[in-house]
Parts: sequence; structure tokens; C-alpha cells
Amino acid sequence: MVERLTGRFPESLLFFLHTGGAFARVGRSRGRFVRGLRSMQQSTRLTIVYLPALAGLFASASLAGVTEVGDVTDTGTTKIVGDTGVGSFTVDSGVSAFENTMRFGDSPTGNGTGLVTGAGTSLELTNGVLNIANGGTGLFTISVGAGVTITRDPSATGSQGGFLIGQPAGSIGELVVTGAGSSLTGFGPRGWMGGDGQATLTVEDNATVRAFGPTQNNPSFRVAQNPGGQATINVRSGGELDFTGMGNDVLFLPERGTATVNIESGGQLRAGRVRVAQVGTASSDINITGAGSEFQAEFFFAAQDPDTVVTVDIEDQGRLDVSEWLYIGQEGTGTMNVSGASTVNVDQDFFVGGEIGAVAGNGSVTVTDGSSVTVGDDLYIGTDISTGVLSLFGADTTLTVGDRLYVGWGFAGFPATGTLEVGRGAVVEATAGEGLNYADAGGDQATGRFVIGDDGTGTVSSGLIEA
Repeated sequence: MVERLTGRFPESLLFFLHTGGAFARVGRSRGRFVRGLRSMQQSTRLTIVYLPALAGLFASASLAGVTEVGDVTDTGTTKIVGDTGVGSFTVDSGVSAFENTMRFGDSPTGNGTGLVTGAGTSLELTNGVLNIANGGTGLFTISVGAGVTITRDPSATGSQGGFLIGQPAGSIGELVVTGAGSSLTGFGPRGWMGGDGQATLTVEDNATVRAFGPTQNNPSFRVAQNPGGQATINVRSGGELDFTGMGNDVLFLPERGTATVNIESGGQLRAGRVRVAQVGTASSDINITGAGSEFQAEFFFAAQDPDTVVTVDIEDQGRLDVSEWLYIGQEGTGTMNVSGASTVNVDQDFFVGGEIGAVAGNGSVTVTDGSSVTVGDDLYIGTDISTGVLSLFGADTTLTVGDRLYVGWGFAGFPATGTLEVGRGAVVEATAGEGLNYADAGGDQATGRFVIGDDGTGTVSSGLIEA
């Protein structure tokens, strides 16, 4: 066994183990010794090589698939690419590389670029964080079948693990995962993007991003946490963005800032609890477009504070699937447009404007052009002191409710206003349960308006109609 490598080496050089054409980092020089060197069988043919870790030694350093150019420094636990200048880090040629935390664009003048590319190429961050644009400008790309994994000790209770994009004010960060077989697997309690800066996450062309997290640390993925934050998420062309591995996870789109989510051309986004525009003046635009494009969620809460604004557009056979409850305009203003033979499916309850709990939301849902909305249990249009409008127009446009359909649901002292419009050949069916209830107020507190549309061809099938 080789226990320790000694020699007269310059300070802070990285050592790599070369075997079978691949390189793995195994140690760093400290005086005469290489620390961190793992034991190796002498019967295995090995080559130990070293390259400079300090940008001041050479303008660039390259080692069979691992290339560092320009402003790149290594503290031993953190690799900084583009600290105050321009730097790049590339892994390719089927190499397996290992790091801890990596930061790209680490100050207002820093500009860092990372690239992991090629089938069989991989980068593993152990108990670390992938931090893109930590005050400066950062771009990190995973392409052509390469994979990046962020691992974490399951017994750890701190904040190790996860990835950050464009968090500090003034930063501009972008993460791109592109191409079949390309992947990012992030295991940790947090994923944040666009906190006070600008952030873009793109998953495209059959690439995948999967986030995992230990339930004991309340994992979450937070987008635009603060009022100045701006974030864009693009999932397109068969790309998959999956947060369901985070356990009882929460996806904020955004928390207090501004967010845009585009799911297109067969893209898939999956999450547990989704909070869309949660606090203050947060705003969000969610676009689901094209056959095979789908947003899956356990809970979907849209516009959760009085001044929040959310727009959800589902077009051209796009699909939204919610396994529990869907809210449009919970306490703020929410608008949903469903068109072009698109689908909304809610396994349990759907609230258009408000919720049960005396809040003043404003919700509007328009369904047209052969689209369908299916609600497994109850549909509430305007609840408590809120206003809700649901409009269905066009041939083959359908609304199916498994149990009760309330148009204006309130109680004493909490007047609700609800409107259901049906026309131009649209069909509403609420026959399986208690059927259609409008102006349901336990007295005279609610206002329910039920309109058979402008040309008189709307159809409503109901087991029960109460005034």
C-alpha cells in the first residue's frame, strides 16, 4: 500500500490519480507532503501527476480533461472561478472530477464560467454548494450527456449541499443543462436562485435536473426570495425539472420578487407544495405550452398575499395536474387562461378566488377552445369575502366536478361573489355529488351569478340546483 507521497513540491499544488484515462483529485501539497492522498494498491498501474492550483503560477492549467484558465483559485475546500477577474473551469473527455464547494463570479468584477461536457464526463461536489454568480457574473453549463452530482452526508444537519444561482444583488447567474443524458442531481436542504440578483435556470433537450433533500432539514427551493430578485425557469424540449425527491418540499415561484416559468415543447416540471407569489408584491407568470408540456404539483397556491399577482397560461395541449388542492387568487389576484385543447386536472378541491378562511382573494379562470377542467371533489368560485369568476366557452370545452360546485360560497358576515359563465357550446357537468349550488351563503351573505352564455348554447347537467 502507498500511504504517503513525499518530495520537494511547491506549496498548494493539486495531485491527481490517473487510471484508465481518468483523473481524480487525491491530495494537495503542504510543504514536503501531499495531504489527503488515499491509499492505493501497488498492483494497480497508477500514475501520480500534479498541476498548479494557483492562478499566479500559470495563466492556465490543463490535465487530460480538466482545464482551468485565468482567474481560478482553490482554498482547499472551495474552488473560486472568476473571483475578481475572468476565469473558466472545464471538465470533458469522459473524465470524473471531484471538488467540494465551487463559486463562479465571486465579486462584482468577477466573471466565472463552468462547463462539464461529453458522455461519461462527471463532476461530483462532496458536501458542497454549486454557487453561480456570487456577486458577479456566472454561467455553468452541463451538456452532451455529462453529469454533475452534489452529494451530502445524510447525517449532516447544516446547510451543506444544494445550488445557488444569482443570489446577491447585482449578480447575474445562469445554469444550463442541455442534451440527452445530461443531468444535475442536487442533494441538500436548499436551492436558491435570484434572491436579490438575476437568475436563469434552463433544462432542455431531454436533460434532467433532480433535487433531493433530507426531510429533517425542511428542504425547499426558493426563487426570488426578496423584492428585487428576478428569476426565470425554462423547461423545454423534453427537459425534466423534478423537486419531488425533497420530501415534504416547498417550491416558491417566487417568494417576494418576480418569477417567470416557461414549460414548453414537452418539458416537465414536478414538485410537491408550490407557492406562487407568496409575500408582499411578488408576481409570477407561468406558461405551459405544447403537447406533452406539464406542470405536476401536490398543492398549488397562487397569489398568497393581498398585493401579489399571478398569471397562469396553459395553451396548445399543455397540462396542469394537482393531486391535492389548487388555488387561483388565494389572497391576491390570480388569473388562469386555458386554451387550445389544454387540460387542468385537480384530484381534490379547486378554489377560484379566496379560500375557506375569510380572506379577500380575486380569482379569474377562462377555459376555451376545447380545453377541459376536471375537479375530483369540490369547486368553489368566490369564497368568504373573495370574488371568483369561471368562464367556459367553445365547443368541446368542458368542466367536470366530482362533488359540489359552489358559485358564491360565504357565511354570515363574509359575503362572497361568484360567477359561472357557460356558452358557445361549452358543457358543465356536476352530477356525481351534490351538484350545483349558487348564492350559497347560509342566509343572504353571498352573491351567485350563473349565466348561460351569449348565444344560449351552454349546457349544464347538475344533480341539484339551490338558490
